[in-house]
Amino acid sequence: YRGDLQWFVTPLVTLRVQASQDFLNSGLPEVAGILSNRFSLTAYYDPLRNLRFAATATYEHNDYRETDTSASRPSLRLAGQYRIGPMLSLGGFAGVQRQGAEGSVLVPEFTSFSAGIGATFTP
Repeated sequence: YRGDLQWFVTPLVTLRVQASQDFLNSGLPEVAGILSNRFSLTAYYDPLRNLRFAATATYEHNDYRETDTSASRPSLRLAGQYRIGPMLSLGGFAGVQRQGAEGSVLVPEFTSFSAGIGATFTP
């Protein structure tokens, strides 16, 4: 399944809910595949026509088929983008993700932080 719902709360705020289920290749010889369920909620705030902020909360649950292993992965990501002109925009993001695992030790538990800045040029 896959679902995507957007609600334009005000002219400046948009909420987006997404849900999906996919079968993934595990890359592990002892696992037939991974049944992955993913849910996310994103809030967009556009205070100016050329400035956008976004916050996304995601929860992913992975069931490693034919084993007793499962993993849950909540995450939070904050991002901003400033469009300088029709061909150039600048942006940045920061995010944190935590993975917890249950069952056989096939996947590790971890906490990660990521951040970045960038520029996009579209000729």
